[in-house]
Amino acid sequence: MKTILLTVTLLAAGLHGACRAADDCTAPSARTLASIDELPEAVQALLGRREPGIGGIADAGSRFNPSDAVAGMPPLPMRRFASASAGDGCYAVTLEQGGIAHWFETHIVRRERGAWRVAGTRRPAPAELPPEHTKQRQP
Repeated sequence: MKTILLTVTLLAAGLHGACRAADDCTAPSARTLASIDELPEAVQALLGRREPGIGGIADAGSRFNPSDAVAGMPPLPMRRFASASAGDGCYAVTLEQGGIAHWFETHIVRRERGAWRVAGTRRPAPAELPPEHTKQRQP
């Protein structure tokens, strides 16, 4: 019983920390970035920007592979930069992932002890998505 209580307490503390981290990066004072090239090189490397082929990340508006079929040489990246915001020592970076289960995911990247690390991931807020993905679908 003590183990379960400790696990739940630690989990709640971790989630609270991730929420705080996201708030810092998306506060009204946060700066909006329109290109992945505006991120520091170390953050780009951490996310896989310079990886060749399907492991890389295309910039906003650039070609990427939105499907599961991998064709062409070299193959296009499976992920594309959608948006980012810069807060105090952190970035909230939203990426689009191609494939049959096409989705968007926001990575919270924080600078801790002199190094950048992914502090967590979450579902993006509507403001972090490209406009064509935020429109309400009509029945």
